[in-house]
Amino acid sequence: MSSSTITIRIDDETKRKLETIAKLMDRSRSYLIHQAVEDLIAQYEWQLREIEEGIRDADEGRLVDHDALLRKWRSKLAHSVGKQSGTAVR
Repeated sequence: MSSSTITIRIDDETKRKLETIAKLMDRSRSYLIHQAVEDLIAQYEWQLREIEEGIRDADEGRLVDHDALLRKWRSKLAHSVGKQSGTAVR
């Protein structure tokens, strides 16, 4: 895979932290920046796919009733707290 050079501006404190981490990990700053960008891109791609899927679900009427969801999670919470304390929470 070919690579390209880009330039970024970071404050002195961030640069110092990056250098410290790179040294501790026995890696270059470029390696860490590359990994950070790759991780960020993967996160954004996942997030955008999930948003698009949610929009498609909504457009096709696949929705969850808000009140039903609240009841479900309140029940789970009450059950979980009741198991921890030995008593049921109402």
